[in-house]
Amino acid sequence: MIHKDIVILVEVQIPVKLQFKLQFVKEVKSCTDLLEIKMKYVNI
Repeated sequence: MIHKDIVILVEVQIPVKLQFKLQFVKEVKSCTDLLEIKMKYVNI
């Protein structure tokens, strides 16, 4: 499930960059294409 993948991805980022995680959550909330957002952050 896409939602589960996003949660896992965000949790992995927590120890590294809390700010990055907060921005990620904001973008996911304001975007309807969650898969696109996920791919964008995975590629960074």
